[in-house]
Amino acid sequence: MKFLLINPPVYDFACYDLWMRPLGLLRLATMLEKMGDVFYLDCMDRGEEGVSEREDEFGCGKFYKEEVEKPECLKGISRPYFRYGLKKGRVIEILDTFPTPDFVFITTGMTYWYPGVEEMVQMLRRRYPGIPIYAGGIYATLLPEHAKQRGVNGVFVGEDYQLLEKFLREITGKEVRITKIPFPRLEFLKRRDSFVLETSQGCPFRCAYCASYLLHPTFSTRSVEEVMEELDYFQDIGVKHIALYDDAFLFRPETHALPILKEIEKRNYNFTFHTPNGLHARFLNEEIAYLLKKTGFITVRLSLETSRKDLQEKTGSKVKNEELERAVKNLQKAGYLPSQIDVYLMLGLPGSEKEDLRESILYVNSLGCRVILANFSPIPGTPLWRELEEEGIVKEKMDPLWHNNTIFPLRLGWSLQEIREWRLWVKELNGRV
Repeated sequence: MKFLLINPPVYDFACYDLWMRPLGLLRLATMLEKMGDVFYLDCMDRGEEGVSEREDEFGCGKFYKEEVEKPECLKGISRPYFRYGLKKGRVIEILDTFPTPDFVFITTGMTYWYPGVEEMVQMLRRRYPGIPIYAGGIYATLLPEHAKQRGVNGVFVGEDYQLLEKFLREITGKEVRITKIPFPRLEFLKRRDSFVLETSQGCPFRCAYCASYLLHPTFSTRSVEEVMEELDYFQDIGVKHIALYDDAFLFRPETHALPILKEIEKRNYNFTFHTPNGLHARFLNEEIAYLLKKTGFITVRLSLETSRKDLQEKTGSKVKNEELERAVKNLQKAGYLPSQIDVYLMLGLPGSEKEDLRESILYVNSLGCRVILANFSPIPGTPLWRELEEEGIVKEKMDPLWHNNTIFPLRLGWSLQEIREWRLWVKELNGRV
């Protein structure tokens, strides 16, 4: 039995490789190798010929892009629209080296990236008529009916590995046993110097803007032994930079984060670690701050979203200002420079005014931290999505292209020029830190 796994290209106004890795797809590859031969095509692997445009010292960088015509619903947006990743001609060349598969699996990312999925399905249908194609991942989980309309035979919703075991048995007729979360099959990547680590799945919090609990309804952690086995594997294969994909790494630190950090310290790995998803400031005590510094956590990002206290409570009470202040002091005491501490704020958070954002930016800046400004985008199924639906700002049948965080703030009264000006101001403030 032959399986073809595909990470499709991305269509967007902007796309940057901030440790973007198809973790689920590479775990699936490990599972499928027990059932047959696996072939892998990653349109966003910057190790592939012509995909990487520029990179930084920690394995991030720009993708090759080509400007394309905007879809009809985005015609009025005064920004160019691009196709990112492997050129179509090169995609065909790689497919020419593979035998005809029995099954194709396509991973999906953001809901508004579905044009890349559509492109691949159309290409595969012409090439392999009659071969079943299945989709999984974020878009397939959040919008399964919309995903099915892209021409796939079916979608897998979520990341429950017991359900995945049943799904694979039903479509292939073969048994595959999953006793633990499979390691990702990094040998399929052309670029292996940076990758991602997930020590837990889901999140115990229920932030109004976040889909973590929709993708992983229950919060679960992996054992220290399992995490260390995976890190040993990463070290053996040449990974140098690791981004933590956890949504709640520091939750209940005594039983999870602290044992992991202490074991990493013992093993003296030569990794740099990064936290692009943001850490929970509430749990970042002096001991954790010390261990983060000691074990090579270079990119330290904290999540705040807004400094307005009533909005913090309304959106989930994940963190309070005083908890952020304490976390920053602990990090600085551990030896982090102000320029090494980033704090996420949200532009366009429903219920907030522009003056609220200004105060939040100045507040973070007063702590000696850098501001990371993230545009709000609505995620189907979340409380804020339902609130915006009631207000008529989003609609069930709204094209998912409008979920894009680059442009959704336009529906909330922002303009592209205003967003540019705010970002320039934040850049200026960060430059003084």
